[in-house]
Amino acid sequence: MTSVLVCADCGEEECVCAVLALLSPAARQVYRMVQQIEWQRKRVEELEGRLMEFQGAPQKKPIRVGTVEHIDRETGQVTKTERNAGILLPPPPNVCQECGRDHPHENPHDQRSLYYQMQFYAKHGRYPTWTDAMAHCPESVRTVWRTELIKALRELGMAVPADLLEDTPGGSR
Repeated sequence: MTSVLVCADCGEEECVCAVLALLSPAARQVYRMVQQIEWQRKRVEELEGRLMEFQGAPQKKPIRVGTVEHIDRETGQVTKTERNAGILLPPPPNVCQECGRDHPHENPHDQRSLYYQMQFYAKHGRYPTWTDAMAHCPESVRTVWRTELIKALRELGMAVPADLLEDTPGGSR
């Protein structure tokens, strides 16, 4: 006559709970670690599958940005400077590929978007202005945005950038 282990928790014969009860605490810990690794492996597979979905959509390529200076610890002197040392990954395919934000094409890019600032700097050697962000917009949209930006900046007590005033009728500050 052989004895059968019955789980006190679920009532099933030879379930994992019953086997774990017989293991030493160290063995139980190893078992739980293996379960965690399996869960992480499944999560990685799921994320890789989602990545493959994005790879099928039209998207910009990664952009090389940034400058790194190598400094001698003893002398404090710059020994080497590398331009374009970092990689800026493209935004998801379902958002604007210039600024990385979800907005209608006729509206300006988000001038405050870190992605837009970095990719613009990589192309032009300077950071974008609101005028740059509105350059692709119809004149009617630029007029409305320029007026609202100037109004908001003044209400906040902030300086209005010169580029916003240049194209304003009358150019008043």
